[in-house]
Amino acid sequence: MKKILFILGLFLTVSNFTKAQIIKNPDFEIINNDSVIKAESWSTKSNSENVHIDSLVAYSGKNSLTIKSDKITDYKVEQCLQVSNKDFSKFLLSAYIKTDSIQFGSGYLSLYTVNNKGKYGFISKSVQLTGTNDWEKYTIEFYVDSTIKEIIVGGRLNGKGQIWFDDFSIKSISIGKPKFSDKVLVYLNEVFKIIEENSMRKDSLDLQGLKELCLKNLEAQTEADCYPMIRYIVGKLSDNHSSFEIPNEASSYQKETQIKFPIGKIIDKNYAYLAIYSFLSTDSITQINYATKLQSMIDSLNKYSPIGWIIDLRENSGGNCWPMIAGMGPLIGEGDLCYIVDNKNNRFTFSYKNGTSLINNEAIVKIQGEPLFLNIIKPLAVLIGPYTASSGEILAISFIGKPNVKLFGEPSYGVTTANAPFTLSDGAIINLTVGVDLDRNFKKYGDKIIPDFRVNFSNLKYEENDDPVIFQAKEWILGNN
Repeated sequence: MKKILFILGLFLTVSNFTKAQIIKNPDFEIINNDSVIKAESWSTKSNSENVHIDSLVAYSGKNSLTIKSDKITDYKVEQCLQVSNKDFSKFLLSAYIKTDSIQFGSGYLSLYTVNNKGKYGFISKSVQLTGTNDWEKYTIEFYVDSTIKEIIVGGRLNGKGQIWFDDFSIKSISIGKPKFSDKVLVYLNEVFKIIEENSMRKDSLDLQGLKELCLKNLEAQTEADCYPMIRYIVGKLSDNHSSFEIPNEASSYQKETQIKFPIGKIIDKNYAYLAIYSFLSTDSITQINYATKLQSMIDSLNKYSPIGWIIDLRENSGGNCWPMIAGMGPLIGEGDLCYIVDNKNNRFTFSYKNGTSLINNEAIVKIQGEPLFLNIIKPLAVLIGPYTASSGEILAISFIGKPNVKLFGEPSYGVTTANAPFTLSDGAIINLTVGVDLDRNFKKYGDKIIPDFRVNFSNLKYEENDDPVIFQAKEWILGNN
């Protein structure tokens, strides 16, 4: 049995996407003092002290855009381009990037496409950078067809350290006559076979027509030459969740041992608070250590006899759900938590038992030592928002249906679907959406989770001590004691 893992603006209108330069203010030389980050035509949802213009460091000109954090976090800057493209075309996004002391994650150039139905066509990123690196040009090749209406370009820091961006550019790449080797054809057939046999969206696509289109425009002699086309193919599924990882990205995820550990504390002497972040690793030792330490943290907080629990998933964008479920087991409770139904109507049961997260009774992650059991479960508030995604959403769904549990905040991101990793012959991975999430009462999702109590927070400026979502959660907990 294959184990299912949860891996996880400002607008510029252009009439002709074949122009060599269509990004507005690509070098950050135009200052807008009304903008949070002072950079004309660029936007961010991060704090201005973390994302801003740097007038002391630049690849060219006077300015660059920098993202800096001394904590493990996920910050990005982006610009959304509305495009009109009639033909199947190929382009190259590039930018110069410099980094300093990036750890517990990486920084990179990013690209999203959005189709005419508002679905992500594909999500792509350049080489993921860690440590300290001088200025260098990084690129992403990508394909666009007539269904793509928006392209979102930008830079991201997912970790700790500092990264600079300068001189963004998009240019057209001519597509010559199709030319590919026999091994490339075998490789591409491998991709289509995986999609045809496993994708939840396979029936919505003319896969044979898509394959003919790809071969008609493919110039590739090696598997690596196919990567931009594979991203395009995966993007055509339009499920907002499937993704493609080149071999070094896939191996990095499997070996990653540095993760952002949950924060636990007592608020106002009465409330136990846990912030659970993304878990981006499949390393077995890291998973066990994480789950074990999380149960120990819950045990420590429980000794204060809190009147209720607040589980904050607003910055949990996904990754690997199994160590999160194993660690949160004492609060989620023993038994079946939620389900996945795949395209063949097979049902997979997610459960927690005796310190172990399981799928269809098969153990995935088990803590070290004796598991924690909580005999008395107080009111529990789960906080969600637009950055709660994928495995963050499955963790929220695991709580839904339990007595005395309510969700607070804003609707989640909306990828309440299951991804399974399929490894290609060269080590690249297609993380393919293969199923839809159901809660313990068999309610089917597939889109955003709507909180029981809607509390706006993502468009507000507030400090931790006046967080409106935490405030409402405390009020509810107090009223249910």
